[in-house]
Amino acid sequence: MRRMPIAAVICLLVVSVAAEAGARRHHRCDRDHFLFRDGRDVSIDFEDGELVIENDDENESVVITGDRELLVNGRRIDTDRKTGRLLDRYVHLYAKIEEAAGDLGRDAAKVGAMGAKIGIVAVSRVCRLLDDDYDTDDLDDDMEEDEERIERLAKKLEKKADRIEDLADDLKRVHGQLRRAVPELDDLDWF
Repeated sequence: MRRMPIAAVICLLVVSVAAEAGARRHHRCDRDHFLFRDGRDVSIDFEDGELVIENDDENESVVITGDRELLVNGRRIDTDRKTGRLLDRYVHLYAKIEEAAGDLGRDAAKVGAMGAKIGIVAVSRVCRLLDDDYDTDDLDDDMEEDEERIERLAKKLEKKADRIEDLADDLKRVHGQLRRAVPELDDLDWF
């Protein structure tokens, strides 16, 4: 029988905290970001349907309002219908990713907490070995049942993570389409 090592439980807890932190409304990307050229360091704020992307190093910004308006460095950019649909899709995908990441973070935290609880319960089960009514076979059965429960939950987490990856791929595609459709975006060396 395979037992979940305590290191795996700790890793689940760390991942859950990181995932939850990534689900907040304000994101500061301090390392390579999959959307922006050269992995530039940008901040992204999303609230009430408005997406604000800022590059503090370049003192530049891109704002997509809930009304399909595009502002580049504070200047309103005229867009056609097709570009308006791209802007809508961009904001929609970003919102879906943010929501899915929040759900994933909360679910991962639950799995991590369950793993920690299982570790604590395992210690009490070992103490029960002193009882004549509980032996190592019982312990193995209980541990295997707990492990299977966590593995089922981990598979659900993996499916949710795959969904986020698909959404991120779509967002990256739309990002490229926006850059090609709007010269002002393409002129930003970081966007």
